[in-house]
Amino acid sequence: KVGPVEDNWAIDPPCEMDSFSFHLTGQQLAQLCESEAASDPIQPFECISAAIWHAIAKIKGGSEPNVVTVIKSGPKADDMLLRNNQIVSSVKADFSVAEAHVNDL
Repeated sequence: KVGPVEDNWAIDPPCEMDSFSFHLTGQQLAQLCESEAASDPIQPFECISAAIWHAIAKIKGGSEPNVVTVIKSGPKADDMLLRNNQIVSSVKADFSVAEAHVNDL
């Protein structure tokens, strides 16, 4: 469990974590981001986030997470002002994430 501590996040001590990395080719990313609606393309960050959410749900089985919070950099401003833009989004699925297609997430 992760609990907020002012503007930081603290991890409970008994939590075991490990790093994990994966590599995607341009072709694999394009296949992952394919959308049936060509007028509404899926951005690479959203595709990768959905794929990770889907994989975690499949691993967790019956206790799959159906709510996730995604934090990403906001759009860059054209002016020279310094800013730290972030977009915080929360997504809730009212269906089984493990059984869903990545594009539905």
